[in-house]
Amino acid sequence: QTPTGGNQSPTGGYQTPTGGYQTPTGGYQTPTGGNQTPTGGYQTPTGGNQTPTGGVEPTEHKYLPIVVTHRPETEGNGLYLLSGALLDDGNYSVSETGILFSESFIFEPNASNVARIVAEEEDDGAISVEVNHLTEGESYFYRAYAMSDAGFTIGAIKRFVATGGASEESAGEHEEHAHSDPWVGAEPAEGGWLNVPWFGAILPLENGWIYHVEFGWLFSVPDGSGGVWLWEQEHGWHWTNESLYPYIYRDQPKGWIYYLTTMEGRSYFYNYSTGRVE
Repeated sequence: QTPTGGNQSPTGGYQTPTGGYQTPTGGYQTPTGGNQTPTGGYQTPTGGNQTPTGGVEPTEHKYLPIVVTHRPETEGNGLYLLSGALLDDGNYSVSETGILFSESFIFEPNASNVARIVAEEEDDGAISVEVNHLTEGESYFYRAYAMSDAGFTIGAIKRFVATGGASEESAGEHEEHAHSDPWVGAEPAEGGWLNVPWFGAILPLENGWIYHVEFGWLFSVPDGSGGVWLWEQEHGWHWTNESLYPYIYRDQPKGWIYYLTTMEGRSYFYNYSTGRVE
């Protein structure tokens, strides 16, 4: 339901936050005239990290597949399960899915330091592979991928430390997922800012508003499962979480968008429903 009971915009308008992070230069200005708490309901996508409510609306457009990378799991004895999921095939037949695996955070799909591990085809779109014989104490990085006639696409990078038992991340996974705060694990910075590893730098206010270093003012509502609904003035409600971002689900019109970059104060997204950059 629409947040009630105090999520009102402070009077007098918002000013660009201070303390290290500045509003992106080159044209984007902090909104003036005050931010109003958004009206109109929203619904949290069901079924975990799945395409919200019935999937992406069928269109005539074809596009790259959408994949998400999940957290690592350990099966004991130095064996790790690395997984992801195919959320949408882009209206093409997907020929291959799998995991890209590396000891370096910065890696390209065809680089010599990257292992491309093909997963077995699953009807539900699940992507999973097993790795073992890892060096204890070393950090490893991986991301899910998918290939179709439209091209090659990759999910977010995940990291874990081989410990011989539970991985560093999966050992705390239950505790993190039990937390409803999507910013859990963020590092505090000067001036009240938070560095959220998966989302970027934000300045949160007590009334639900946040100032994002790239996107500006957003009204945030945690979905209770680690995800977050975000409202912005031009396009309304959006939803994402750590596993999906930079994939973002837009509520109206319903469909997926992908955050590309911010240049000269303007953020650019690829819209999967229209096949255009906006």
